[in-house]
Amino acid sequence: MAALAGGCRSSDAEPIRLAVGTAPKDRVELTPSHALVEYTELPNTKNELRIQLADYEIDCSAFVPPDEGKTLLTITLVTPPNDKPGPGEYPWTGALAMGRVASRGAIPAARLGARAAVLPPGGSVRLRRVDLSAHGSVEGVLDLEFAGDGKREATSVRGAFAAKMCRFNPSETP
Repeated sequence: MAALAGGCRSSDAEPIRLAVGTAPKDRVELTPSHALVEYTELPNTKNELRIQLADYEIDCSAFVPPDEGKTLLTITLVTPPNDKPGPGEYPWTGALAMGRVASRGAIPAARLGARAAVLPPGGSVRLRRVDLSAHGSVEGVLDLEFAGDGKREATSVRGAFAAKMCRFNPSETP
């Protein structure tokens, strides 16, 4: 997979704006230097499309945590086993996709240096273009937002992205 990592480099990425709190350190403009996507089919359970956007070198075959001052945004899109990921909306409802899933959804996670940022539910990811082939790519728009509720601060993740396929594991079908 290391040979594919160069193909996962994002050449003309626009900044993605992350606000995971009100402190200045909680507001980041992420200009991805690496953007990759992994597709996995889990038979009779779900399909996962994991999009990773980072401002440092990441790898398709192993997790590489960000150093201080670097950012990693991971969005896992899930679909039911009979619904392959394609263009459309993937809402972030707060439901984690453990086991079989019944509907499309998004699960965001952000790491700002060593700190993991929790993103409360709200908003969605809109995929505009999806090519699930081994050398495919995805393009879309992040529009995740939580307005705050008195107990938790407002958060948002906004911006367009494009990522190339780095790992492709469709289920074996007879």
